[in-house]
Amino acid sequence: MLEKNNKNFSEYGADFQIKLAKCIATDSAFSNQIREVLDVEYFELDYLKSFVNKIFEYKDKYKCHPAIETIESIFNTNQLTDNKVHLNILKGIINDLKSNDKIVDQGFVRDNSLLFCKTQKVKEALGLGFIDLENGNLEKFKSRIDESFKLGIDLSSGHDYLDEVEKRYEIDVREAITTGWPSLNALTKGGFGTREVSVYIAPTGKGKSSRMVYTGAANLCQGKNVIYYSCELKDSVIGRRFDSCITGIKLDDLDLYKDEIKKAIRKLIKGRLFIKEYPMYSISVKTIETHLEKLKQKGIEFDLVIIDYADLLLPSGGAKDDLAGGVTVFQELVSMAQRHDLRILTAAQTNRQAETADTITFQHVQDAYKRYSPVDFVMSFSPSGNSLVLKNRNGPHDVLLQETADFSRLDFKLTSMISNPDFRSNTNSTDASKHGTIEDRIGEFIRKNNK
Repeated sequence: MLEKNNKNFSEYGADFQIKLAKCIATDSAFSNQIREVLDVEYFELDYLKSFVNKIFEYKDKYKCHPAIETIESIFNTNQLTDNKVHLNILKGIINDLKSNDKIVDQGFVRDNSLLFCKTQKVKEALGLGFIDLENGNLEKFKSRIDESFKLGIDLSSGHDYLDEVEKRYEIDVREAITTGWPSLNALTKGGFGTREVSVYIAPTGKGKSSRMVYTGAANLCQGKNVIYYSCELKDSVIGRRFDSCITGIKLDDLDLYKDEIKKAIRKLIKGRLFIKEYPMYSISVKTIETHLEKLKQKGIEFDLVIIDYADLLLPSGGAKDDLAGGVTVFQELVSMAQRHDLRILTAAQTNRQAETADTITFQHVQDAYKRYSPVDFVMSFSPSGNSLVLKNRNGPHDVLLQETADFSRLDFKLTSMISNPDFRSNTNSTDASKHGTIEDRIGEFIRKNNK
């Protein structure tokens, strides 16, 4: 929470202020929006005050936002600071802008900087408004307060079709991470991207959680950070599933190989895994969002957020998940992913008819089209071994993949692909097993010990 007497960004720290300066430098619409409420004195660091001031001076003089090359020229021709440490930090900022690296947590930085600045403007208006009240000028008081709330709103008119042709053809970097299956990565342009929500659906007790663990484990082995929210199983149970999936040791034999597991995960896991357990129907998307924000403030960021699973979350209003509530939950998940540049993987349950279905389709999910219209990827897993890509914003859908599942050690292989699963000919079989799966990343000595 903001302190009443806090007049600058000091409570957010230097890293936050540097990211804010980068946002102002790279995003014309945001810089215009925040400028209405930003006083550069809010920056605690003098060299950032100078940096941001130069950008605003350029915009005032030339009536346009400076290109990155122009910002570099401004930096090179103006002595923004005499401090060598600060000078090196500014050089680092310029280099980051030139490399076009994504600004981590930019949604968080934008939202909180705008909130802080708007709050200051409202406080200023209230201070002057009390003088208006003392003078008996109620209309002026009301007008002053109303105007303060209008400051800092989004000024962007949207994509200017004629003037922003180049922007339309800039490469859209999704920063995709693996699904765990090479065949599925190929179908999704590399895997799951930022600002995307993906959903695995299956009947009750048929492996939704196990397959999410599989995807999570594949990313851990590639050095990604993963957080797993469990609303159904104990955190220790989920942890043991990761142990089995990563090492190849059967779930029933884990206790026999505790020392080997310790050695294996130290050797094989390059990322970090956090498992957070909540009772079912006790949390909402907002609860998860708040938890993630607190972890980010501690410097802990995640490449993949797994939620086990969406049907067990409370929608806005607190009622248990009904048809309308289910739609709301998925809408809120997509909104959270977009605001915070997250990759979210969750699951949902089918109806009872799906338990005997050869291939699970949207007909086996109640109100499926409303529920899943906001999300980016949906895939079903049936007990028969048929896995169907039902929705895919980044590639073809209606693709049937044959799966071989070993639940004893959470080992899942996708062995072939069939386009048009409602059997409108046009098949394209691909042997995916030769590409390998997560088991290729495990220590072979562990598997030998388990035979």
